[in-house]
Amino acid sequence: MLNKKQFRYKTFFTTLLAVIISASFGVQISAQVCGISGAKLCVPDAGALSVGTFEFEPSFSVFSSANRFCESGKTECLGGENITSSVMFRLTAGVTEGLEVGTAFSSTIEQISFGGKYIFTDLEKFNLAFISGISLPAGNKFIADTLVYDEHHLMSSFGSIASLELTDYSSLDFIFSYTRIHGVHPFNNILNYGIGVGDWFTEKFQGVVELNGFSTYNGKLQSHKLSVNPGITYKTSDRLLFVFGFQFDLLGKNEDKGYAYYSAFTITL
Repeated sequence: MLNKKQFRYKTFFTTLLAVIISASFGVQISAQVCGISGAKLCVPDAGALSVGTFEFEPSFSVFSSANRFCESGKTECLGGENITSSVMFRLTAGVTEGLEVGTAFSSTIEQISFGGKYIFTDLEKFNLAFISGISLPAGNKFIADTLVYDEHHLMSSFGSIASLELTDYSSLDFIFSYTRIHGVHPFNNILNYGIGVGDWFTEKFQGVVELNGFSTYNGKLQSHKLSVNPGITYKTSDRLLFVFGFQFDLLGKNEDKGYAYYSAFTITL
């Protein structure tokens, strides 16, 4: 007979195995819509901020790559290490019941994004939400040292999120979105997908594992990448959440292969 703690750990790792199996069959989900809240790392949940609640979140990320996925999907050496970084800021507010809106921008203000999340289905253990957003070029062009892809282009996105409460301590989130890059661009269509599982080991500490990917195409599939993101969230108080995670690229085509680390502080007002 498993005790309560053993049961929680077994549930978490069983769910993680299911996530990995699902990803191998092409589960497709996303996080291209910016400015919306989340409860894990990169994959947002299908919940919305309460009316009158406001979130401010500064975050940073660093990506390092010395290899690349070639046309066949095999890995080839770049001949050196490329390191890029990004500092981002997010502001999100609960507007009405089940609706939140927000904005996100980088420290260089090269691109400003706006997004919203609306809950369609709000059941006891299952939520379904619709997300949409737009990203506008801000006119500034600095050294290409950020992780914000496809800057200086008008982009529009929409998609959906599904969240499932597995137990009193664990949950599963799925997200899928489509992004259209308007104007002259080699890849005008992007599909983004992600799946994340989290387990609250204590009242303040949550372990998280996510799988994130994207596919770009223009008439036919051009490139794609799938990455795994392990990390944690830690509630220092009811108004402050600390997030820390890693990204390890698993497979892809015509994309850099590497690893990243990122962190964020979510401040609730």
